[in-house]
Amino acid sequence: MQASLVEIVLAIAIAGLIFASAIIPTTQTAVAYQEAEAELRQATAQAIATVRPEQIAAGIWRDADPPPNHDTLSRAQSSRLAIGDWQLRENRGQFEQKCSTSGWTPIAAPVHNLGFQYLLNSGAWTSSANGTALEDVLAVRFDWSDSGSGRKYGGLVVTPDRAFSAGLIKLPQPDTSEPYRREDYEQTITLSLGTWQ
Repeated sequence: MQASLVEIVLAIAIAGLIFASAIIPTTQTAVAYQEAEAELRQATAQAIATVRPEQIAAGIWRDADPPPNHDTLSRAQSSRLAIGDWQLRENRGQFEQKCSTSGWTPIAAPVHNLGFQYLLNSGAWTSSANGTALEDVLAVRFDWSDSGSGRKYGGLVVTPDRAFSAGLIKLPQPDTSEPYRREDYEQTITLSLGTWQ
């Protein structure tokens, strides 16, 4: 059996086409999977980054003697939030945090239009609070968008001590001059069950 050179080249070309038709879709599927996995990783990192402003804003305390990990709200601007030793900001497309003992470290990227807003006890939202207005902040909300995917992220934190910042809540003592009798508080209720068939 003798094959001509044309038949051999044709057989190799057909084998190459069969091989390519199996490899190219598999490669495309693997690339699409890796792209989707990278996008999911990015979205997860951005969503996890929303926890950090919540943690820091939850540390706002107005009393002179705050509990551990709490402090006063020292800077309330649309571009920066500072509570005690911690600060948050956007810088060159990165969401960054800083502790007074260290430098700025990125939390998430790429970030676009990171902004903070503050709810005052007057009921109005403001983009910044200064001086005595820092004492009036009831809640902090924040948001940004992922400049790569366009997804929006954000959250809202109610400051933890606002209900007690004016002092202890004092309730009047109940009247104990009359002895307690259960029958004074009992009630009788009749419920109709309707008709049964």
